[in-house]
Amino acid sequence: MMKNTFTNYFKATLWSVALVFGMMACAQMEDLTPNSLDAEVAALMDGSNPFARMSGDPAVAPVFWNQGPGGNATCDDAASTFEGVDGFEMSSGRNNYEDGQFVNEWPEGLTVQVIDGKVYWEYIAPEGFCLENMSVIVKGGPAANIYNYESGIYHDGGLVAPVVVTPGRGKNKATSSPAGLSNLTFCFNLTDAPEAPVVEESEIVACFDPEGEIGVGSLTATATVQDGATLVWYNEDGDMVTDPSISEIGTAIFYAEAQFFNGCVSSERTAVTLTLEDCSDTDVNENCTRDTAFAGTLGDLLDNRGWFYLMSLDGDGSATGTLFAGRTKEAGTVTINTVGGKVVVSVVLKEGFSLQSGENWYVHGYDEEPKFRPVGGRQGDAKAYAKGNATSAPFTVELDKNGASIFAVHVNVQECKPASN
Repeated sequence: MMKNTFTNYFKATLWSVALVFGMMACAQMEDLTPNSLDAEVAALMDGSNPFARMSGDPAVAPVFWNQGPGGNATCDDAASTFEGVDGFEMSSGRNNYEDGQFVNEWPEGLTVQVIDGKVYWEYIAPEGFCLENMSVIVKGGPAANIYNYESGIYHDGGLVAPVVVTPGRGKNKATSSPAGLSNLTFCFNLTDAPEAPVVEESEIVACFDPEGEIGVGSLTATATVQDGATLVWYNEDGDMVTDPSISEIGTAIFYAEAQFFNGCVSSERTAVTLTLEDCSDTDVNENCTRDTAFAGTLGDLLDNRGWFYLMSLDGDGSATGTLFAGRTKEAGTVTINTVGGKVVVSVVLKEGFSLQSGENWYVHGYDEEPKFRPVGGRQGDAKAYAKGNATSAPFTVELDKNGASIFAVHVNVQECKPASN
């Protein structure tokens, strides 16, 4: 008789759990907008706490799980509740919660805190990666709540175990509250962050002429991103802009960023400098063509995120290459010599070629051939790096060698010819 009474009581409790959970899930589905932290939770946090900005309620409604041994869910179980997710490659493992502490350490980048029985979490992906999706399994009592997060969500708060209902007896009314936390599991997938945008010209200079007779009325920055990424532009103040252009005399720098989804962006932004000069300062009797030039050997053209050439030092630490403008047009000669722990780079231009105004030369040195075209205004993976503004050619620059033996010498040149009448 005692056994039957206990069995009936346990069944009633489980049915009550399911009923209350269904009501709770429906209520949560009506409004998934995070609310402010309640006062008692906020009082436990200071401004340096990463959870201080999170909501008191979860941003997503949980999936109730009461299958398997003791209602524990695995990452495969979580994936089965997550539409569009076939499985998880990463997991924190099941972490038991005992005496107010988790038994095991969390993976690097994952921060977890329990406040008044509610779970708050934040995940920072390793450099070069983004959090693609995540399931959080909150186990308590005879079941678990599974919270599924699509891409673009990196933190949440207020996660609880399923509600347990204690039926009323006699004059005592039924009570309900989340079960105490038993264990917590994070299941997630990472994806590669997008590569930095590629620009054909990192500096564009023209004279300003709204009529378009001897100059241009505006300049616009352009860049390309890999398949699946979105191009986003920012100005020098870090504000997002939809039109990276200038239409008056002056200089502006815009920064291109690649984005897969919210928060999943390229680790670096690519700068493009636009300059419009007064046409009265330009010799209108000349027709000038501006080009990017790299030094190397004809036939050794490389093309990955833009074309470029490289120069490799010989056994004496020297190299000589032709400066090619626009891929194949001979614009001059570059010589590199090693002097102690430094390299001396000398640039000589052919007749008819001159330097563009503004920042007009860049030297990148590597200990192995770079995979992609060096970006003028950024050092990137280069061991040795220098840039500058030469007022005329020939010119010579000196920089620390830093173990580099392969160099990319990039010069912004222009070829000017008499304008036809």
